[in-house]
Amino acid sequence: MTLSPTFIGVLVAVCGNSLIGVSFPLTRMAHEQNTDKKHYVTLPLWRFAMVLCTIGELGNLVAYSLARPSLVSPLGAVSVVVNSIASWYFIGETLSWVTAAGSALCIGGGVGVVHVAASQGQNAFVTLVEFNRLVKQPEFAMFITLVIVGSVVLIASK
Repeated sequence: MTLSPTFIGVLVAVCGNSLIGVSFPLTRMAHEQNTDKKHYVTLPLWRFAMVLCTIGELGNLVAYSLARPSLVSPLGAVSVVVNSIASWYFIGETLSWVTAAGSALCIGGGVGVVHVAASQGQNAFVTLVEFNRLVKQPEFAMFITLVIVGSVVLIASK
């Protein structure tokens, strides 16, 4: 069984963005644990978090070389979702329904964009006529309605 470069690129992007999402709460944890007020660059946890972030960004670079940007870019939302979970786990931030709903919107949007991009095959460019046809599809109307309603509810709840 041979895996396609596109599949490997998407997998590398998910892994890389997951590492980036974990690195942010770890850097904050390092700053919060720095009671001696040492320079943050000398803190082992901060350095570890920066290594994770660097590896994640290198993973994104590799992913862009294996898969089209229209597939890799939306997967940056993975880091937002992983960050919210890692922040809860490492530094005790609360996971509210707003965080869960925002994460669901990120996941849904990423899956939707990747699905549409993958269905385009190797044709990375869409003409204006094709774009108009795609925008008039019921799937797009459902997606954009869900995003708008979800966003309004999340903004209004703050």
